[in-house]
Amino acid sequence: MKNILFSVILTVISGIGVATAQPWTLQQCIDYALEHNINVQQKALLQESEEYNLRIAKYSMLPNLNAGMGQSFDFGRSAGRDGVIIDQNSASTSFNIGTNVPLFSGMRIYNQIKSGNSNLRAAMEDLSKAKDDLELTITSAFLSILFNRELLHIAHTQAALTEQQVVRAEKMVEAGRSPQSELYEAKALLAHDELNVVQCENTLQLSLLDLAQLLELSDVSGFDIVEPQIDDATLLHSTTLLNADTTFYRAVQFRPEIKAAQYRLESSKYNLKTMQSYFYPSLSLQAGYSNGYYHTNGGAFQMEQLPFWDQLDLNHREYVGLNLSIPIFNRFETSSRVKIARLNIDQQALQLESAKKVLQKEIQQSYYNAVAAQQKFEASKKSIAASEEAFRYAEERYTAGRGTNLEFNDAKTRLIRAQSDLLQAKYEYLFRCRILDFYSGVR
Repeated sequence: MKNILFSVILTVISGIGVATAQPWTLQQCIDYALEHNINVQQKALLQESEEYNLRIAKYSMLPNLNAGMGQSFDFGRSAGRDGVIIDQNSASTSFNIGTNVPLFSGMRIYNQIKSGNSNLRAAMEDLSKAKDDLELTITSAFLSILFNRELLHIAHTQAALTEQQVVRAEKMVEAGRSPQSELYEAKALLAHDELNVVQCENTLQLSLLDLAQLLELSDVSGFDIVEPQIDDATLLHSTTLLNADTTFYRAVQFRPEIKAAQYRLESSKYNLKTMQSYFYPSLSLQAGYSNGYYHTNGGAFQMEQLPFWDQLDLNHREYVGLNLSIPIFNRFETSSRVKIARLNIDQQALQLESAKKVLQKEIQQSYYNAVAAQQKFEASKKSIAASEEAFRYAEERYTAGRGTNLEFNDAKTRLIRAQSDLLQAKYEYLFRCRILDFYSGVR
């Protein structure tokens, strides 16, 4: 789908700033919201958390390294260096450093890394989904302001026409060509139109406030937007609506909610393999170094009284070995965890299927809403052309004194309704097309 219209809307007319006194473009609103929105920030933190979980899984392949030191004192009868217990006070200091290298764990670490990588990708897609939803919300609020601003313009125009009608009615009454009741009707209509102007102004201010609050602005005073030029002909001829099936086929390939569900299903499968790895033996390599110093207040062994550095030279010990752990019985814990992992796979598969069905329904609704909005927009253009012609004719008759005040007001009311319908159809069509753009992968 072409996106000429929204490339115009998203064009930054002036330098990007955050001062509320300067009008905001749609792209500025979207960029600022993406940076400050709390939900987006939370999704970003969850993504960062998954990055660290993946890092933990990867680093578990590395050897660990631990060091320790101990000090003990024995009083009365204690063991000498030969192991014989005698009456003596002794003190010993020990030092050690060791490492453990996992050699085989039933592919547990490999599957944990794969699962962590899938979880990270799912978190990234969740962040993309949050950004897409926020962008649609901002676009809708932005278009609502444009719609309300044009309604206000129409209200001002109609009030100006009614004011002219009041002036003309006053002249006609003074000339004796119209009854006093027509002047009263014109003034009542002017009061109604002026009230409508106030209501449109309030609605516009509320829509500006809604967008400012979506942007999380602390100061909303003076907030305003840049009005893009939206050409009706460009709107109709630059947009080609793809059918729902084609749009769904494209959307399944890249939509973040679908990809997130796929990654979580993939992660659950790796998690099953991780749980199954506990059925297998594990093999690790161990190595280390230890040393110590031994001191007594007496005794028959001269070795015990050797100086500190001499004892360290004699007491050191290095070791290296393999450790094989064979699981035999662990209270059915592993088998239960494997069954839970299988259930989680089924759950994630259903979640993926549900996400596809929800997406398909949303696309079908969006497509038919867009088609209906397009047809309504085209019909509204024809309706307003006819209403403008009818109003022009009624105005000429009223000005020439051949038409009644009721006929003129009726033609003006129909014109106002046609203008409002056209505006509503135009902005609804804009938004529906924007939604289909997201589903089709167009930005």
